Amino acid sequence: MKNKDNRFLLYKGKYHYLSAPEMRLFRKLEELVKDKYEGKYYIVPQVNLGSLLYLVNMKNRSFWWYLWNRVSRKTLDFGLFTKEDFKIKLAIELLDHTHGIEGRTRRDKFVDKVLEKSNINVLWVEKDLSNLEDIKKHL
Repeated sequence: MKNKDNRFLLYKGKYHYLSAPEMRLFRKLEELVKDKYEGKYYIVPQVNLGSLLYLVNMKNRSFWWYLWNRVSRKTLDFGLFTKEDFKIKLAIELLDHTHGIEGRTRRDKFVDKVLEKSNINVLWVEKDLSNLEDIKKHL
């Protein structure tokens, strides 16, 4: 019988929590929030989509779990939350190279629709950050 503790050797800590493009966006968001919005918002990276939503109760629990699993396993690049009451003000997704992959495109459409129907604004930021100033439309 193999030692079951060996399976834990497969886990390794990440050297960086954010990718280089995400870090660049984070720094720009910090400047923007500090300078133009007087620090009214917290910038939270890697926000679990399920943390922003709840599902209405339904009799069919297996369908409820199916719907819940579709959102609870997805992560948004950033969320802007109000400092006053920690409400989500804006979800932010960076359109880096991973968003061109077919499965990822389906995921993005799903996330966009879920956020829209949940009345949560989302800003899809181009990888060169050229549309970052569009944040003003949401704040």
